[in-house]
Order: sequence, then structure tokens, then C-alpha cells
Amino acid sequence: MDESYELKIASESDFEKWLDFADSVRKDFYDINLKNNTNYRSVIEKNIKRKTAIIAEDKEKIIGAMTYSMHSKHISWLAVSEKCRRKGIGTALVRCFFSKFNDDDVLMVKTFTESDNSGERAHAFYRKNGFIAEEIEADLDGNNDGHPFQIFRSYIRK
Repeated sequence: MDESYELKIASESDFEKWLDFADSVRKDFYDINLKNNTNYRSVIEKNIKRKTAIIAEDKEKIIGAMTYSMHSKHISWLAVSEKCRRKGIGTALVRCFFSKFNDDDVLMVKTFTESDNSGERAHAFYRKNGFIAEEIEADLDGNNDGHPFQIFRSYIRK
């Protein structure tokens, strides 16, 4: 990557920057206003407290972010700033996630279906990082604005 960035565990002082970052990538998430979504804000606060929120920072600005669950072994949210894509930031976030688990653990991510606007790009990214597309799941809790999810799992990591 041309520019330097730092991966770190998000702290409470990063909360507002995180929300600003989420707002900057909202068009990639069905244009849902995550910054003002009370459920999303609560989830980010919980992940920050649990130390399961990772950010990629470039000069104090968040350019990538990810939350994950140790219990269910899944990436719950991952995004990279549009101008910073294809520079290894997303892959670095996924590798950080992988490093938290045993090599034989089955890891998961829910993402867009391939027919969604961001789906083709997300599918290519997760396949490149060792995930396999599996079933499609309905958005039963409404957290994805009613859009179904594609489930990806990673069985073997190098």
C-alpha cells in the first residue's frame, strides 16, 4: 500500500469517528443511516467495550473498520473507505479477525447477496480471503433493512 495506516482496537474515544466513517460508506449499506441508528450505535458501543471493534487509521482518520463476535465466530460489520479500497486494508482486517481463532474454527460472515449493488464486490473480496459462499438467509430482525444476507464461511486458513 502506498500510504501507511495502523490497525488498532477501537477505543471509546473513537466512537464518534467510527460513526462518521459509517456515514461515509452508507451508500454501500443500502444507504441506511447507521450514524443515527440506535441499534447500530449500541452494537458499536458494545463491540468497543468488548474490544471486538478494529479500525484502520490513516493520520487520525478511520479508513476501514470491522466488528466481530468471538462467541459466534463471525464478522458482523466490515467496511473500507472507497478511496482506500484495493490497498490491502480489508484483507488486513480479515487477517486480524482470523488471528483471534484456531486454524480449525469455522468462521463466518454475512454479506450482501450477489445481486445487490455491493454484492458482486463483497463476494469477490470474501472469496479472495478464503471464504466460501453458502446459504442465503432472510433478514428476520430487520437490521439489514429487509434485505437478505449471503452466508460465507471459512474452513481452512493459511
